[in-house]
Amino acid sequence: MDSTSKSNAYHLIMRYHDAGLFSIINKLMNYLQTYKPIYKISWEVYSNQDSYGESNNYYGEGEILGKLFEPYINTEYKDYNIIDIECYAYVNQNMTGTPGNYIYTNEGCINQNISVDWRYEFNTFWNTYIKIKPDLQIKIDKIKNEIKSKNKSKVITILVRHDYLKREQLYYKLPSYDIYDDTINTITNNDLDDTLLICCTAVKEAYNHFSKKYENNSIIIPECNRTSNSESESHRIPNQTDNDLYEAFLTVIYLSVGDYFIHPNSNMSTAVIFINPKINNIFLVG
Repeated sequence: MDSTSKSNAYHLIMRYHDAGLFSIINKLMNYLQTYKPIYKISWEVYSNQDSYGESNNYYGEGEILGKLFEPYINTEYKDYNIIDIECYAYVNQNMTGTPGNYIYTNEGCINQNISVDWRYEFNTFWNTYIKIKPDLQIKIDKIKNEIKSKNKSKVITILVRHDYLKREQLYYKLPSYDIYDDTINTITNNDLDDTLLICCTAVKEAYNHFSKKYENNSIIIPECNRTSNSESESHRIPNQTDNDLYEAFLTVIYLSVGDYFIHPNSNMSTAVIFINPKINNIFLVG
């Protein structure tokens, strides 16, 4: 059978673009929406070189995604007509950056002509194509056991982003810490006795606020590389190490292991709610 009579299957070649880890991972989801069936996914994401040849090195030396995930190949399609797709930029940007503000509510999805069930679609992609490295899975299991050991009936996870991300918010403003506190009080009816809070932030000011505000409650604030809002966002400082890569990934894992998730618009937020599509998604606007 010649190649013109064969059905097509796709080989996605993941490339770097100048953004955070989960912008790159969510870009993969964008391609998986667009191209079917998938024969193979190749991890070719080097953070020390973008498509313009500029050096950044935000996540250590070498290829990034292969440090987190196993290779993917589906030999069912090996005899198909294989088409290579270079994945530098998003196919479309209706679910990232400023447009991402609309995907966290059913009303926003309907207005933007996006399926309200996109979280479950992406979750299927995640479970099908993403195979986490065994050593990293051990760390994930440890996180889940840590949370379970707290023996709380309600887990609320909280993401606070650097002021740099205000440019992607609806009104060019991130939610205040007071808005977070009010939301926590609403969920818990001002009773935190049987609630575990998990606050993930790479912002020094946010760490200071939440660690002090909830010091007498059950709270986990995972360690990470933090900068002030007056400094560069932590993941945008060149010459980082593999540790920054794992911190970014495990931050989203922490956030996804909960009953409620409080967050602004962020590629991290998007990943949390498709990794766990059943988590109660509470989107905050500044």
